[in-house]
Amino acid sequence: MAKQNPSDKESSAYFVSSDIPAWIDKSTVAKFSDKDFQRIISFFVFLSPCKSLSARADFSEFYRWSAPWKKPYKLNEQLKKASSNPHLLFSAKNYGAMESALEKSGLKDNFPNDIIKERACFYDVQKNQFMSLFYHIRNSFAHSRFAIREDYDDWTFIFEDVVGQSKKKLSARMILKKSTLLKWIEAIEGGEKAYTE
Repeated sequence: MAKQNPSDKESSAYFVSSDIPAWIDKSTVAKFSDKDFQRIISFFVFLSPCKSLSARADFSEFYRWSAPWKKPYKLNEQLKKASSNPHLLFSAKNYGAMESALEKSGLKDNFPNDIIKERACFYDVQKNQFMSLFYHIRNSFAHSRFAIREDYDDWTFIFEDVVGQSKKKLSARMILKKSTLLKWIEAIEGGEKAYTE
């Protein structure tokens, strides 16, 4: 549901999520805790490449990338290519644009019913789609707003990020595969590599 927020200068409306959604399974961590899960948590929470979230965040030194988003590396294209859906990103320039982005991504209504197709809808807080995505994944883990579902030989991560203590202003919803998250980690930790079509 869209709520009016007169103090939001970018828009007069934003999308609100429930305090503790029913889809959040409290047994998730115990059930799915293995070395892959630990690696994913370690990367996105403790070793996050987002400077505002981790003292260790430094692409140039820690991950050996000089200019990851520019030619010839085009890390954003490498990461899209590593997912099962190269058109998985739906970003909003402000909170007021979230509802439209949620509709386009299919993550607005009955979330998280359709967990087959990977996609991510988020407020582009970092002004770089993948850095914003990593920012919201980190927050989802840190605030336990995630669930995991078994999907044949893979896991599907369901993420949600919200802002605010009383009203949960929605800033991201994401459906991502464990295999994709691991490929992203390997690509970044592997260091500079030129993008090939």
